[in-house]
Amino acid sequence: WDVLEANEENWESVLASKPLVFVGFFAPWCGHCKKLKPHWAELAAHFAAQGDELAEETSGLEPLAVASVDVVANPELYWRYDIKSYPTLRLFRRGVQLVDCDEVVVETKLLLGGF
Repeated sequence: WDVLEANEENWESVLASKPLVFVGFFAPWCGHCKKLKPHWAELAAHFAAQGDELAEETSGLEPLAVASVDVVANPELYWRYDIKSYPTLRLFRRGVQLVDCDEVVVETKLLLGGF
């Protein structure tokens, strides 16, 4: 299992584990979260298999870790990051949130006339 299980106690160390950390905020009862979990694991396995040096050498991309947060068990992270729906996907670079992937999808659909 290559997905980092983040919680309130290890949050800072998870964010420091790689330059880029892609975090999924999940609720255990959420149907969409359950459907995404196997793909989340595939994504984590893909980046873990590349290795940090290989990723930088072959693609020029910074190493990426994939993490998961159970927001029911970690309410402080839920409130800190203003989670409004499940799953919520956020990209962090060196501990700073770069992208709320849900907002990017909505903005893209609006720009393309998808709504």
